[in-house]
Amino acid sequence: MRTIFSLFIFSLFFQACSVSPEAAPAPGAASASDQSASPGQAAGSSPQAVSSNLPKAEGWVNDFANMLNEAEEAKLSDKIAAIEKGTSVEFAVVTMDDLKGENIRQYATKLGNYWGVGKSESDNGVLILLVKNTREVNISTGLGAETILSDQDCKKIIQKDMLPFFKRNDFFSGLDTGIEKVIDRMVELNGQ
Repeated sequence: MRTIFSLFIFSLFFQACSVSPEAAPAPGAASASDQSASPGQAAGSSPQAVSSNLPKAEGWVNDFANMLNEAEEAKLSDKIAAIEKGTSVEFAVVTMDDLKGENIRQYATKLGNYWGVGKSESDNGVLILLVKNTREVNISTGLGAETILSDQDCKKIIQKDMLPFFKRNDFFSGLDTGIEKVIDRMVELNGQ
């Protein structure tokens, strides 16, 4: 198992919005090249069941709440794959309907560890979790990424760059912009 994800996770509620699930394909619809190195797929095996409430990773983008359409999932997956190839930083994007009462921070930490988000030698993973029913979003970083990306950086990214899109039910643009801003900040601070 990779180094335990840092307990730093920033969580914010975005304003109530009317979200209607649309018919979408199975989560993680990504190209074959994305699937080969995606979270939970390391060493050619799928993750073993650790807990009955943790889903298996199906790609870089795991839209379990059907908040994205197939084209949006593919665009995010392609972007994340390119970032991973160019910087080694691994992202996982997850949408969930509900966490069934579980604390979002604890859930994200368990999920990040279960999926093995980030390279083991640098623990540079970033997991963005969006929960539909409780209207929560958080950015969770591995210990290596946390040394570069501060709590304040994540807070700014969520508040300034992601929430305005989420308030308009534009989940794709919020996630896309969030990923872009996280990687921009990491490159700026560390030359990642």
